[in-house]
Amino acid sequence: MKKIILLLLIPFLGIAQNYNAAREMAQNPSYILEEYYEIIKSDSAKPEILHFTKYLFQGSTIEKKEYALGTPYLYDQEWHKGSLKLPGQDVVKGYLSYNMVYQRVHFKSNSFSNQRILVEPEFFIINDVTYTSFPDVSPMAFAYFTNEKTGQFNLLCDNRKVQSNDINKDILDPYNITSKEYTAEYIEKPEYFIFKDGEAFKIEDKNYFYKQFGLSKKELKQFKEDRNINFQEQESVAVLLAHLSKQ
Repeated sequence: MKKIILLLLIPFLGIAQNYNAAREMAQNPSYILEEYYEIIKSDSAKPEILHFTKYLFQGSTIEKKEYALGTPYLYDQEWHKGSLKLPGQDVVKGYLSYNMVYQRVHFKSNSFSNQRILVEPEFFIINDVTYTSFPDVSPMAFAYFTNEKTGQFNLLCDNRKVQSNDINKDILDPYNITSKEYTAEYIEKPEYFIFKDGEAFKIEDKNYFYKQFGLSKKELKQFKEDRNINFQEQESVAVLLAHLSKQ
């Protein structure tokens, strides 16, 4: 009797399975068949990142290309030969990828490896430039800094980039149906810090910063205008620091 009941249930189980599959397809009508990112460089224009997707949508194969101006990577290149030091370990050589938007460093042992490891090094070196972390310093905890001596201070630069999704519409040609679709732009936006009396300060046009030198924002207004001080340019920041050091 049990055998007969099981045989009777089999067709209904098949129907249930078919129904679930149909429901899943209805809820997820597109399936990605291929997806990759590619950095496109040219001698005359800013590098771009191509995001290519091929997917199945309601029985049809569709290809989509999206572009971003610039890249999030150091020197607009994903991988570099370099070295790094992890806490409690010796310096290791290999290939490094530095995403300057998310401040993430990946490591792989050789250029042929597909295995990339997310790491949090004390420091890493690319092209003879050292990038150091300060995980215990509150305003500097989530970045990597280069260090340059400027007068009596060590000028620490957070060489970061930001991702902007407000793309300048002027780069698009409304009369050209083959215009690229730009979804983002990566922009360099460095920030500078110094240590003064054992405390870290961001160099910015704020009273709390000038107060460390016994001055106010108002008192420095004319100097900043005369020297056209730009807080995102290292040479300009160095000029400001030199002036503050004399006060």
